[in-house]
Amino acid sequence: MVTRDDMPETPGRRGAHRRLGWRRRRVVPIAEAPATVIIDGTPVITVMSADFVCCSYKGCGTLRPLDDAVENRPCQGCGRV
Repeated sequence: MVTRDDMPETPGRRGAHRRLGWRRRRVVPIAEAPATVIIDGTPVITVMSADFVCCSYKGCGTLRPLDDAVENRPCQGCGRV
């Protein structure tokens, strides 16, 4: 049986070793809930401006997903397109 002590010494690898630290996966940050502010007893939730659009029919003001507005789906608050 050949042991480590019996093996001849091998020459160095001349820079062939690599650091594997760059292969580690980055930690994904946990999504946080949007900030809620209460103004005059009404909760106001801040959302991304590109994701929602406000219904403009007679003060309805319901937040509609932008995709729904682009596809001309009826508003969930007032039923208008």
